Amino acid sequence: MNSDKPNPLFAFLNLLGQLILLSICYVVCCLPVLTVGAATAALYYTVVKVLRRNQDSLFGAFFRELRGNFLQGLRIHLVFLCYFGVLAYLAIPHLTAFQGQKDTTLGVLIGLAFVGMLPLSCLYPAISRFYYRGGTLIRFTLMILGRHPLRIFGCALLLAAGLLLSLSNPAVLLFVPGVVCYLQSFLLEPVFQAHSSPDSSQNYDVWYGD
Repeated sequence: MNSDKPNPLFAFLNLLGQLILLSICYVVCCLPVLTVGAATAALYYTVVKVLRRNQDSLFGAFFRELRGNFLQGLRIHLVFLCYFGVLAYLAIPHLTAFQGQKDTTLGVLIGLAFVGMLPLSCLYPAISRFYYRGGTLIRFTLMILGRHPLRIFGCALLLAAGLLLSLSNPAVLLFVPGVVCYLQSFLLEPVFQAHSSPDSSQNYDVWYGD
C-alpha cells in the first residue's frame, strides 16, 4: 500500500470543506451589495489558484484579490445591476399575475436575463486572471463569447442553476457559490489558457502558466 497516495474520500471532504468556507466568505463579502463584483472575481481566482493549483492560502488569496479588483468589479457590477434591475422591475407585474397561462412578455424578459448571464459568467473570472481594463476587457469578452459559445453557455447555465437554487432555498448559499465557481473553472480555464501569453507582462498572471 502506498502511504503517499491521497485518500479519495479525505481529498473530497477537504475540497468540500474549502468550498464551503469560500462560499460563506463570499456571501458575507457580498452583503454590502457594491462588493459583489470584486467578491465574485476573488472567488474564481481563489478556486483556481488555491483549490485547483494548490498555491497560496485560501483567505490570503481571496482577500488580496478582493482588494485588488474592487474598483474594476464595482464598475462592472453597477452595469449589470442596472440591467437586471430593469428586467426585474418589468417582470414583477407578470410574476405576480402569473397563473400558469402563457406569458410571452415574461418569457422574453427571462430570455434577456439569460443573455445577460452569458458575459456575466466570464467577465469576473476574466478580471481575476488578466489585467485588462475598459474597452480591452469588453473586446476580450466578446471574443471568447464568439469563439467559445458552448463553454460560455455552459457557464451561464451553471450560474442560472445556482441562482435558482439559492432563491428557492437560501441555505444552499453555504456551498453553492463555491461549487458553481469550481465547475465553471473547468469550462473557462482551457479558454483562458488558449488566449494567454506568458511573454506579455501586460495581461498575464505569472502563476497561471505553472
